[in-house]
Amino acid sequence: MRFLKDEGFFRPISPNTLIRNANVFNTIDDFEIEFLEIIESREFGRVRFPYSGSHRIHNTKMRPPENYDIHNDKVSHNVLHALADRGLLERDSMNSEWIKVEPKTALLYMSLLAKYIAELDTESTTIGTDNYSYEILNFNANSRHDNVSCFSSNLNKVLPTPTPNVSFEKILDFKKDRKDELLKFRQEISNFEEKVSNSESIKEVKSHMIEFSEKIELEVNEINKCFKDARILTVAKSLKSLISIKSPTLLSSIAVYAGKATQIANLPMGYTMAGLSVMGGIELFHSYISARNERITRERESSFSYLYHADKAGLIRITPHNRVDRPVSKN
Repeated sequence: MRFLKDEGFFRPISPNTLIRNANVFNTIDDFEIEFLEIIESREFGRVRFPYSGSHRIHNTKMRPPENYDIHNDKVSHNVLHALADRGLLERDSMNSEWIKVEPKTALLYMSLLAKYIAELDTESTTIGTDNYSYEILNFNANSRHDNVSCFSSNLNKVLPTPTPNVSFEKILDFKKDRKDELLKFRQEISNFEEKVSNSESIKEVKSHMIEFSEKIELEVNEINKCFKDARILTVAKSLKSLISIKSPTLLSSIAVYAGKATQIANLPMGYTMAGLSVMGGIELFHSYISARNERITRERESSFSYLYHADKAGLIRITPHNRVDRPVSKN
């Protein structure tokens, strides 16, 4: 982290931006209420205990999961008491500045904290994760009557990304040397998201999809050439974006979907990576998120959440919210 900070690629944000900030009292309340609602939900129970059924296992063969350490400064007093009441934390007997929190609860808490801090940040900050479960807990609607429409954009096997054995130093050198090309690539994605967000009709959305697929294919080929020139091995990765819908006209026209996630468009895309032909694609779905995220969606011109996937993670997970009638393989 220190290396990335020294190089100007990492900017720490203090949790006190939210937790100890008296000027955002309502936001702190919203954060605490949402967190407590989620840890009481059936969805979170399935994340904590993903396996159903019962099996006979001797207690000497059971290894309890190690709790995660979270600093006191990152947790409000109300949340501390709530976790203690539910048996989800314990105090560190050796260091009073830290608390030990049940692992899944700790990950949920930190992901939710990131969402609220990003909303308060003075710079345009978009949260991201590579864990599908926490994106679901952070954004998905709990019922059809408590939701907000949005678009879900899936770039499947579209992002050329350095392999894990490429050093940080080499990646940062590449980012500096190819700053303009990478900025143009990122800007194409942002422009597409903004156009989709402000579209007035499904026809207009599909037109932007076609335009974007043509542009992004050229950009991917250009970035791949840059990686090849730098002798950096890459793999194809994927990105899912949640995009707000601004137009009341468009919202009215898609109301007929009646709470169902519906595919709007699916455009295949082919390119060459490391001398091999790669088939990817761009998909767009109409979907729903929890109504408590309405303020975030209203204030964002482009995406407000990213879900980032590698081949090893199984790509964009097939769910009722992104299912298509074709196999999906997995800056």
